[in-house]
Amino acid sequence: MSDKSDPVNKGDRNKIYFLVVVIVALLGTNAYLFIKDKKENERFVTVSTEKDRLRLEVEKIEIELDKVNALNLTLSEKLIKEQELARGKIADLKAALQNGELTQEQLVVAQKEVRELREFVKIYNEDILRLKKKIPFLKARGIV
Repeated sequence: MSDKSDPVNKGDRNKIYFLVVVIVALLGTNAYLFIKDKKENERFVTVSTEKDRLRLEVEKIEIELDKVNALNLTLSEKLIKEQELARGKIADLKAALQNGELTQEQLVVAQKEVRELREFVKIYNEDILRLKKKIPFLKARGIV
């Protein structure tokens, strides 16, 4: 009788081994998906944070341009065109950030554009202040 029970036990053992392998594979898959999802969430949070930071930077740049305009100086054609170009870039960036259309690569490009805008506003402000300082001198000479 023990001869008949031995083949059944081997079959049962094979089933048990197979089930153990399947369970281990499922646990491994779950662990992999969990880690992958966690990394995706971290990346999403990073991208969201960068978008918020960029949005604030764009708004700061726009405020700086508004401050310069509040000085009521007569600007040269070149400065007016540069200001319009900067405002166009600002509008494009704000629209892209508002719609959430930026991918990680586009975010890097947007950061570069913000740096360029920041540099432009810095130079723009310096030009305006230089012109503002010249006005009293020119008025004293009777040129303006």
